Amino acid sequence: MGLPLRGRPAQDTRWECAPGSPLRARGALLDLQRLSRLEHGCRKCDLALDSCNPDVMSILERFRCAADFEEHRQSAHCARSAVGEIFRMLTSRSANQWSVTESGPMDTLGPPLAGSTDRL
Repeated sequence: MGLPLRGRPAQDTRWECAPGSPLRARGALLDLQRLSRLEHGCRKCDLALDSCNPDVMSILERFRCAADFEEHRQSAHCARSAVGEIFRMLTSRSANQWSVTESGPMDTLGPPLAGSTDRL
């Protein structure tokens, strides 16, 4: 799992979908995003679409503390998405974890953007 996180945990996960499955994967990731945003420790959960490659998406997640991040990782919706629905549609997945130790503009969870997506 890596080094123990101090401060506010964050994770950026890049998902590359198999040809023909990006729309289904996007729907599954939007569902994961919606449920993650309902968690009490979630500070940010954004889905970004790669404007150059429609098969690539990323999720940026921020949590209040390491315990909330671990609770998120053990949640039913993460397990369902990771083990089932989404993983079957991927050709690759990579994740980066880090800790945010200073407060700043990303510490607040603002309203979702239209369609809950951003362009990279």
